[in-house]
Parts: sequence; C-alpha cells; structure tokens
Amino acid sequence: MSDERFVDPRLVKKESLFASLHQLNFDILQHINAIQGSVMATQRDVSGDNEHWLALRDIFDNNLKQIDEMPSEMADLVNKSQSYISSNNANAHCAQVLACGAQALTFWRILGEIPDDLLDVDEVSATTKSRFMEHLSMWHKFFYDDGQLH
Repeated sequence: MSDERFVDPRLVKKESLFASLHQLNFDILQHINAIQGSVMATQRDVSGDNEHWLALRDIFDNNLKQIDEMPSEMADLVNKSQSYISSNNANAHCAQVLACGAQALTFWRILGEIPDDLLDVDEVSATTKSRFMEHLSMWHKFFYDDGQLH
C-alpha cells in the first residue's frame, strides 16, 4: 500500500504562491515579535521608521492590493484599522492590529486561491479556514469586545 495521495493539479500549479503566502505569515509573526521585544526591552514605543513597523504596514497594504473582494465585516475591520493607525496611536498598538489583520488577510488570500469545489474538502481547506477564523476573530476583538482596543 502506498502513502501517496492524489493532489489536485490546480493546487500543484499554485504551490509556489501558497508557499510564499505561508512564508508571509511567518514574516508577520517575526515582525510583531521584534516590535514586542523592543517595547519590552526599552519600555518605549517603536519609532515610525522602525523596520519591523514599516514591514507590517507594507504587508498589510500589499495584501489589500491583492484582494478584489472581501466580506463587509472584513472591509469594516480594514477601515477601522486604517483609521486607528492614522490617529496618533502608539505604533506598537497599531502593529498588533496590523499583524492580526495581515494574518487574516493572508489566510483570506490563500482561501481565495483554492478552487471553489475544493473549499468544502476538509483535507484541502479545513486548517486554513480555521486559522483564518482565528485571526479574523482576534482582529475583530481589537475593536468590538468592549469598544476599546486591547
């Protein structure tokens, strides 16, 4: 008996895109961890020219440029996030919002690349759907749990 499984050729064709999007999620984590580490070490906010802060903004913005459609709830979170980061809030707090948002947007992009007929196949999309919902929920909590950004 072989351990080989059939992999849909449509997914194989997009393998490099999926790999780069998954790597993007690791990059997001690296940037937010660096920002949090800096804040803990210095007890100060990161500057507006901090490389990790700028990278998170770029990742968030670049993700948005790659998405044609999203649910209204996500569009609302994008608008709230953009408003929050342009309202003189601490960069470290803004980075948390951007990191959750960028993660959710990245998983949304991955789901958008999976053919519709495979989205209901748990072996193909269940983990990605779950991670998308986790990050969307965290992003949502920044703005809606008690009306305050956490």
